[in-house]
Amino acid sequence: MAGEFFRIEMLPAQHGDALWIEYGNEQETHRVLIDGGPVSTYKFLAERIEKVPGDERFFELVVLT
Repeated sequence: MAGEFFRIEMLPAQHGDALWIEYGNEQETHRVLIDGGPVSTYKFLAERIEKVPGDERFFELVVLT
């Protein structure tokens, strides 16, 4: 369908993966975060979150393993 999208970004995590997933359409974006890495890599996650408009900074799902 036109206007629908699905994106996966890999963020630095040191151990394993940190995956930022976005999907949706022109009207609505959904976000999923799978792991975020250890505290020492939080700055990368924080930088990515800051790229999202303030009123859209939420996740549909956060998976911690």
